[in-house]
Amino acid sequence: MKKKLIVILLVIVLACSSAFALISCKKDKDNDTDKDPTGGTKVNITVLPDMVDYGTPSYYEVNAVSYDDELEAEWINELTEKRSEEREYWIDDVSSWKNSEYYTFGPMALAYGESEEKRQSNIGYFDAGGNWVTDESANTVERIFCYSEPADIINRFSLAAIDSVKTDGIIKYIAREDENADRPKGTGYTYTIGKDSAIEDYAQLEELEEIYEDFEAYLDDDSYAEHIFATEDDAYDALSLKQRKVYGEIFTIFGDDAAQFARAAIAMSAYAVKVVESVMLPAYEKAIGEITGDNDFIEYMRNEIYDYDTLSYMLAFREYTGLDAEYKVSKKSDAMSLFGYHYQYKHRDYGVFDDSVKKTYEGKEITEYEYFLKLSHKSYFTSEQEALDYRDYDRRQYEQAYRYSAACYKKYYEKQLNFQALQEENEITLYYNGYGGRFPDGIGYYNGSTSATGSGVTTYTKEMQEALSLGFEATLKLSDVNWEYTGVDNNVLRYNSANTNWNKLTDEQQEAPSNKILNVRLELEQLKSQDYSINHATITNADLTQALKYQIKSYSADSIRGIQANKKDEVLYQKDIDRFFTVLETDEDRFEDSTSTPGYQKDAYAALKEDLGRNYAKYQNLYSNYSYSNVTEQISTADNADWPGVKSNIKETLSVDYETYHTNSLKASSQTQIYVDQYFEDTLIKKTYSCGGTLEECLADDHSHIHCTTEYDTNWSLSRLVNAHEVVLRYMYGQIEVTFYMINASDIKAVGTFTDGPSGSTSAEAKADGWYKISSYSTFATDNVMSDEAIGTVCKEGSNNWAQMPNYDGDSDITYSKAGNASTLTIKKGSTTYRYTFIGWYVDENFQYLVDAEEEIDYDIRLYPGYRMEIVS
Repeated sequence: MKKKLIVILLVIVLACSSAFALISCKKDKDNDTDKDPTGGTKVNITVLPDMVDYGTPSYYEVNAVSYDDELEAEWINELTEKRSEEREYWIDDVSSWKNSEYYTFGPMALAYGESEEKRQSNIGYFDAGGNWVTDESANTVERIFCYSEPADIINRFSLAAIDSVKTDGIIKYIAREDENADRPKGTGYTYTIGKDSAIEDYAQLEELEEIYEDFEAYLDDDSYAEHIFATEDDAYDALSLKQRKVYGEIFTIFGDDAAQFARAAIAMSAYAVKVVESVMLPAYEKAIGEITGDNDFIEYMRNEIYDYDTLSYMLAFREYTGLDAEYKVSKKSDAMSLFGYHYQYKHRDYGVFDDSVKKTYEGKEITEYEYFLKLSHKSYFTSEQEALDYRDYDRRQYEQAYRYSAACYKKYYEKQLNFQALQEENEITLYYNGYGGRFPDGIGYYNGSTSATGSGVTTYTKEMQEALSLGFEATLKLSDVNWEYTGVDNNVLRYNSANTNWNKLTDEQQEAPSNKILNVRLELEQLKSQDYSINHATITNADLTQALKYQIKSYSADSIRGIQANKKDEVLYQKDIDRFFTVLETDEDRFEDSTSTPGYQKDAYAALKEDLGRNYAKYQNLYSNYSYSNVTEQISTADNADWPGVKSNIKETLSVDYETYHTNSLKASSQTQIYVDQYFEDTLIKKTYSCGGTLEECLADDHSHIHCTTEYDTNWSLSRLVNAHEVVLRYMYGQIEVTFYMINASDIKAVGTFTDGPSGSTSAEAKADGWYKISSYSTFATDNVMSDEAIGTVCKEGSNNWAQMPNYDGDSDITYSKAGNASTLTIKKGSTTYRYTFIGWYVDENFQYLVDAEEEIDYDIRLYPGYRMEIVS
């Protein structure tokens, strides 16, 4: 019998809360920690004032300002010196620089076109150790600044009516001396406002984003002088502190004047487009020749600058603002609203933490924002004070930065999503081809239309717009109730105690029957908070339905975004391979057929191919998951949710005496006795057996029900809700389903199929050892892992042994054995005896890539059992 363990509490009421919502509240010393929560009737949170809409003419129809001549000369001198400093990094003789010439901005840094070899070196090259090195050219911001004219920058600020004090602040930030400009890669990051220039800040921010987004690659990358981040959490903290530093620089300059910020942002974005299109592109075409293609600007940014993100932003900005041939903005209203809203939202969020307030953590004095980051990584708090501190910060953020009215959010998100829709529309067509030209029309998710941009394309922005319309206001109401609930000290400390007692245990300790009650105590605390929320006087059944619909559409939006991001990666991975062969002046076929290819080149190519292959395996899961989720049907089904029944089910579940059951279960000896954690789950989410058998029959030794599965009991309201919306509920909870496949016994007993495997090509006709190719399979087991946990927690036992190995006990035609980290199947087919040895769990059907046990995944995944097939007689 397959056992599917899934813990889905009614997470809908925690939809908008933080991961540690129950430890994010204000101290209330008058409460006993052993009391249960009581129902509320009114939420007393104060809604923030609406953000100002700066899209009215009075904020953008402004007269140009004049600057003092001496001050303007000083600014020009500062910008010129900084520009020379940046140019000097890429060219030895700065005085020879001409904007009419094109420069490579790569490791060899000579005028483009002087040498094809030097041109290729800026795509990538092999270093002295034989390592393939890429991404050492200047980023797009650095390139644009090197080709800019200081007088033009100042003129743009003048026309945008940026006063002299703020203009001086901007110039000083851009031109500031970099204290560690020659820092070795991966070191020397600054987080203090007033240190380093905007150019250096951007470069560091880009580097930190790359480290955090692919931390495992960072640890393996020898191009970093040092690996100063030991964990992904360390990298996240550094990135967060750097982002805060950059925001702090901007807020120091503009203060509360979001209108001037918006005008400055629009002016600089327009100027950046002008520099690329009217200066850099002509210089490039002068050196290399005119670009062929429908749009030379797009082809230049996509292929030479190799910056799709900036390209999609510039194209969206051009359309959104009506940028004309002279690079003047003709449609200012929406852009002013968008940039103004964004500034106000981030400014208020920034102000939640005071960097002058210091906290002591592990013997070191740090800012309260750093302290907040450290606490946010903890899965439990052994110190009640830390729990109370974290809840204060979390609650303060909600009160002071996030709790705007639904109407205010609607206006803000309308502007944001309209701009984002333009970016998304551009990206769908900008990214195309991929491996084998799989995406000739772009990376859109099609639902019936063959048009790349037609109505048949489901997009992230469309789904989020629908989500906001369907249930954002109800979700805010539920968040308010959660804020009220966590405002009671008793609720927090009781939860923190249960959470700590369970999560401080090792995996082995959590498996001990005597400790199962600790898990149930934690789950009961979670269920109590949800019982409180759905029975709150301010929450109606309609609110719960609308909040559920919001989550369904949010799941849909995030799924689409995940699929698009995966396709983007495929396009770039394939392009990296193409560029690799450009440098080697060969192609894929000649490279693979060559017998004289150096080993270091083969290794580099294998790494590039593995990135592509693993990404495609991920795509198969993402696409399958979303295709079968049937979002349209879920939206319709949500109207049928039986909330009175759900409330009754929760009350009934909470009324059970689990402590007594736990005590009795430890005394029982029956093999069908289930422990209290499973008993709690079966009480909350009731199930039946598909074969119609009883618990005793399905768990009996004779394995007569080996293929029996559990199904949700749709006579129970909670089970019916989970049955209809399981994938969305797990998405809300951050829970990932891992499906382990097994070969069907009937398939094994038929003719085995050989396939190419990591050890090389084999064939059945040669009767050589090979890899067994799954032609049909069934689910052997499923398990669940949280999205912030390594997948190895469910597919590995310890550091070496595989977990969840398929067994075939009960099938008399197959000899099955298991020893340590291996399991074998022996079967005779005619006069030939075959032995199948389990190698491990693979993420792809062709057994190219073993699952990375250290990887954290955020999507449901299928794992395939890889077998080495031998002819033993």
